[in-house]
Amino acid sequence: MILPHLPSSVFLALLPIAPSLGSTIPLLLGRSMLSSMDQAPRSAFLSAIVLPGERTAVMGVVNVVKTLSQSSGPSLTGQLAGKGRFWVAFVVAGTLKGVYDILLLALFGGKGRVGNGVEGGDSGGGGVEARGRGASVGEDGASSIERVDRAV
Repeated sequence: MILPHLPSSVFLALLPIAPSLGSTIPLLLGRSMLSSMDQAPRSAFLSAIVLPGERTAVMGVVNVVKTLSQSSGPSLTGQLAGKGRFWVAFVVAGTLKGVYDILLLALFGGKGRVGNGVEGGDSGGGGVEARGRGASVGEDGASSIERVDRAV
């Protein structure tokens, strides 16, 4: 989740120092290719670590906070652009997104992994698996839901 998103944040923060169009375009392309790759894994991760009864509320809070934080951006960027400091918006946005990624890693980096030695997790697991109708059954006979619940 963080591997594609952190470079995207760095590309965003580097946009103001690109000296030419030739160096700006690769930064923009890299950002656009990597920026939304974390959305599906983040939703699956939140679904895996949050209790089923709390899932809707947590997803709602996450989406409300994201929407509110995105709505203030154009106003602040307009004020910065009016003062000749348009570049600050890119640096601040990239920095905030990078801090967000690092905080997610620090807070949840070890949670939800299958095979981390907790309560007999299967050692061949590859991380958080999506929950729901398509839950897979592993060699130990447990569904991915049960394995993630044991690991957390």
